[in-house]
Amino acid sequence: MYLPPMITDLMAAAEQENSAASIELVQTHISFVIIGDRTVYKIKKPVDFGFLDFSTLEKRAFYCKQELDLNRRLSPQIYLDVVEVKKREGKHFFGGPGETVDYAVKMKRIPEERMMLNLLKEGVIDRGVIALVAKVIARFHSQAAHNENIAEFGDPRMIARNMEENFSQTRKYIGRSLSQKQYDSIVKYTEGFMAKKKDLFLKRMAEGKIRDCHGDIHMEHVCITNRVYIYDCIEFNDRFRYSDVAADIAFLAMDLDYHHRSDLSKELVACYIAASGDEEIRPLINFYKCYRAYVRGKVDSFELDDSSLHEEELEAARKMAESYFELAGRYASKGLKGEILIITCGLMGVGKSTIAAAIAEKKGFQVLRSDEIRKEIAGIAGEERRHETFGEGIYSEDYFNKTYEALFKKAKRLLEKGEGVILDASFKKSPYRLQALELANGLDIPFLLVECICRDEEVKRRLEERVSEGSDISDGRWEIYEKQKKTFERIKEIPASEHIIIDTEEELERNIKNVLFNIEKKCDEYDRRHLIYI
Repeated sequence: MYLPPMITDLMAAAEQENSAASIELVQTHISFVIIGDRTVYKIKKPVDFGFLDFSTLEKRAFYCKQELDLNRRLSPQIYLDVVEVKKREGKHFFGGPGETVDYAVKMKRIPEERMMLNLLKEGVIDRGVIALVAKVIARFHSQAAHNENIAEFGDPRMIARNMEENFSQTRKYIGRSLSQKQYDSIVKYTEGFMAKKKDLFLKRMAEGKIRDCHGDIHMEHVCITNRVYIYDCIEFNDRFRYSDVAADIAFLAMDLDYHHRSDLSKELVACYIAASGDEEIRPLINFYKCYRAYVRGKVDSFELDDSSLHEEELEAARKMAESYFELAGRYASKGLKGEILIITCGLMGVGKSTIAAAIAEKKGFQVLRSDEIRKEIAGIAGEERRHETFGEGIYSEDYFNKTYEALFKKAKRLLEKGEGVILDASFKKSPYRLQALELANGLDIPFLLVECICRDEEVKRRLEERVSEGSDISDGRWEIYEKQKKTFERIKEIPASEHIIIDTEEELERNIKNVLFNIEKKCDEYDRRHLIYI
């Protein structure tokens, strides 16, 4: 590999304060890093990528100082100094007499075996460690600078600018590390999300959630010894570091997903919310994880244009970029499912649960069944049968109220995370249906009521078959059905545009297509109503 004479000289100079055998060189598309057993020197390459400009000596001096000051916020013991690179008698040295030809950030070497990624591979990262890291990041965010100027970087127009820059810089990699389908899906998701969540972005700006963050928190930048060190933040571009705190924590959550530990990723977000009290990040996490994965794919793709890299290195970079773009595509796919609240409505035995389960399987939505929640509240096993008298026991008015209260509470939590939710219950009373509609309106998401109907003769056959086979958690019986039918309140309070009727005696696939069509219609209407141009 060709190395500039300055780097060769500096590697020799580094040997004088480290063990000669320990000197190692790592290079990225923006820097050379000379690693010794005690000290590390980072020299910025004279490159200009538009979003990053180290092209002049003055700029490299400025950004070295920025790197030192900013990283001392989280790792003061690691970042030691900015040293001048001197040239004398045709050779290059760290400091001393001579002409200043460049600058380097001097750091204390941290133990590689204690890097978070290595600890994860060894299986020693548990919930306790995740909670500790989350607390450190939450505390850092609470103390990070924020003002009106920084807040502007949370403006949807600024975020859109960052996204468009990512997309424009990666179009040339379509067919190399990124597929057209992935690209189109990610663009559609991010643009749609930003349109739908404009008010949330503006609210975060107003509440001081846009801060001078780290900008690059992933496991290779976290070291866990007697304390947590987080280093190598973004120093070269304010708009990549000035961001919503949600974007910072989402980066590390994404990295855990990338390394197949989605359980720890979820734990990290949960612990961060507990430490910060910032519940509002929930609907933003998937969006920012998609954004962060795409940026990693972009950065790795840049190496494909580096003529100094060997073929093996280029292939490794391509595969790495591919895997990050694939992850971004999965986040986009999850986001494109859309947040929507669907409720089934109808008498027992009419096929509500069959429809709910089929739609959930097709769309990846979460189903919450009143029959399951009712028995959870009563402390009864799902398979246990309770042939209560109509309106008594676990089917009393009090239990109905408790069941719907729990349904709505669980639904709200899932919807706030960006999930689509189906509430599988009879919704026989108007107040329950109105409460569901109000929940959707309050969260500003689409709503659809699916009313299931069926002839009495068919319902009777289904209920008798269910009882004889014991094949369902429901305790529905024909004698209860007849009484329930008398107390069922007609649906008059839900707008016709949000209410469809399904005859479950018709072919199941036909009914599923009908419901799916109406779901897409509601989501499209919602998107058009919320469309903004930014």
